Amino acid sequence: MNWGFRTPLSATACRNATGIPRRTRRLMLLVLASLAMVTVGQASPAMGATVSISTNPGSTVFEGDSGATPASFTVSLTAPTTTETYTVDFMTADVPGGATGGADYTSVDAPSTPCGNPASCVTFGPGNYGDKTITVDVIGDLVDENDESFGVALINATSTVGDSLVISGPAATGTITDDDTTNFTITPGPAALEVNAPATSTQTFTITRDRQSDHTVTVNYATGNDTPLSAIAGTDYTAITTTAVPFSAAGPLTQDVTVTITGDALDENTETYLVNLTATAGTTAGPPATGTITDDDTTNFTITPGPAALEVNAPATSTQTFTITRDRQS
Repeated sequence: MNWGFRTPLSATACRNATGIPRRTRRLMLLVLASLAMVTVGQASPAMGATVSISTNPGSTVFEGDSGATPASFTVSLTAPTTTETYTVDFMTADVPGGATGGADYTSVDAPSTPCGNPASCVTFGPGNYGDKTITVDVIGDLVDENDESFGVALINATSTVGDSLVISGPAATGTITDDDTTNFTITPGPAALEVNAPATSTQTFTITRDRQSDHTVTVNYATGNDTPLSAIAGTDYTAITTTAVPFSAAGPLTQDVTVTITGDALDENTETYLVNLTATAGTTAGPPATGTITDDDTTNFTITPGPAALEVNAPATSTQTFTITRDRQS
């Protein structure tokens, strides 16, 4: 057989260090290449079949307050015309800083054998090679969370005759959009009793958040004058400008803040002032709380006589003066 060599070569002339004639070596290489081509060519008509997973509009879902909301993903097969059946499993995985399987979404574990768990098995077969939709349940709760993500990957790609089915492309990412918002409210403690200067007193207010969160949430508070019986900032109480109160993820639902009441000796009516809340991003805040200052000063009156009156003859008259004194301003 002529393998395309231009000039016949003798065995002696063509031997090299291996002891194999050079022509024989070239024949062996041609045969090996042919075998390699045959081996590849023996793949079924579905040679080059791939399967992939991708997101779709249903891959991003609102979490909800309870129950489960399915997040959907698309599994696609790309293959030449074939009559074979292909299967692939899917599994979920946490991503760093993202959602937690079992708490935020229902985990799907990798089966020990291909399609060992029918719930995570995707099948493509004759007449049914179109895209498939799979779902992962997102678990609803009342926790104020950041938006979170999780991964969905394909594994265990198989075909009925053992032909190669390749998983192509990256894993898909599901997104859980949180729909819970922390609301803050503030309530006053007992009214403050105003004392005499230079002493001071305080009134306590309790700020409450209505739910837990997986991150720090913050509300601002500040004091303000009230009407019509308003205490005056700087005179009756110490003004507080906008001040942040952070609530940590693992922290309590309530925190106390205090307002300092200025002592004096004035006899005053009961006075009021406000403590206002201001929401920050991702939170809401309720109406202000009214602080009350109860006065402890009482005006005492005394009276003292002036010089004695000199009685005169009628019809003339005379007078005597008395002085009434209060012991403090009011």
